[in-house]
Formats: sequence, structure tokens, C-alpha cells
Amino acid sequence: GGASSAGDRFSLVTTGADDDITFAPSSETSGTIDVVSPAVGGPMTSYALAGVEAAAIDAKSEFTVDTLTSSLAQSFVVPDPFVLGRGTIQSTDVNLNPLLPLSYDDVENLVISGTDVIIQGSPASDEIRVSLEDLAGDGSADQVVVRVNGNPIDVTGYAATINIQALGGDDFV
Repeated sequence: GGASSAGDRFSLVTTGADDDITFAPSSETSGTIDVVSPAVGGPMTSYALAGVEAAAIDAKSEFTVDTLTSSLAQSFVVPDPFVLGRGTIQSTDVNLNPLLPLSYDDVENLVISGTDVIIQGSPASDEIRVSLEDLAGDGSADQVVVRVNGNPIDVTGYAATINIQALGGDDFV
């Protein structure tokens, strides 16, 4: 809080239940995080962030699946190359101004929607796959999913472009 400096960071550890988390940055140092826990029928807790340079969510100890949703004009997603459910979302607004970044951990279902998304691999050898999957668990494989080294990213809501940057290594795309 207070006047922004390079070290202001918001960190949230969620409950042991399945959580539905929504991240909505509004500027480079502000945004909101809404958490519904348990995901079905639970109350919503809202966090208004201001004057921070980074945000982090650790969705520890879920029962089945934690879902993190972010709907932004431009998103840059960097999944961790070694740990499933971990990564970073960096975004810009429609005028390409940077927005508050979010790092996430223990998120089984990352849902990203907007106009353009960039999915980045690592400098090492990556396996990147694009497929239709049933992440919603409704029996219908109708989500467009990019998996980077096993990390699922639901990009169904992207109307325009999905860019994949494999970077270095011997990548399988």
C-alpha cells in the first residue's frame, strides 16, 4: 500500500476448497481479485488492490480443481517450465499500457480471454500442444487449450490471435 515503490506486492493464499478466482487489473499498480470459495455456492470475497507492483495467488490444497480467470485485451502468459499450475500473467490494456502482473501457483484451470494472447515457452526444450479438451468437466471437449509442458491454459475466449513463442531448446509444437 501507500506510495508505489518497486517492492509493493500483494500475496493471497486461498482455502483448501475448490476456488473460482477472477483477476482484473485496471492499471499498472491496481486491480481486483475476487475469490468464490467453495467454488459452488460459496461466498465471494473481493480484494481491491492499489499501489502495488505485483500480485500473487497460491491456490493451495484444493479438493478437485481451482480456476483462475482473467479477461484482458492483451495477455502474455508464461507457464512455469517445470511445475504444473504455476506461472505468470502479464497484460496490457487496449492502448498497450502495462497492467498489474499476477503470478499464480497451484492453479489447475487457467482461463484467459480477450483479444490477443501470447503463450511463451521456456529457453529449454518444451512440449506445446493445442487441442480441444473438457476442462469444465461437463462431458464436452469444447475448450481450446494450449498446454506448455503439461500446464493447461484455456484460451477459448480469444477472438483474434493466439501466439505461441517456443523460444530456445528442441521444442515439440
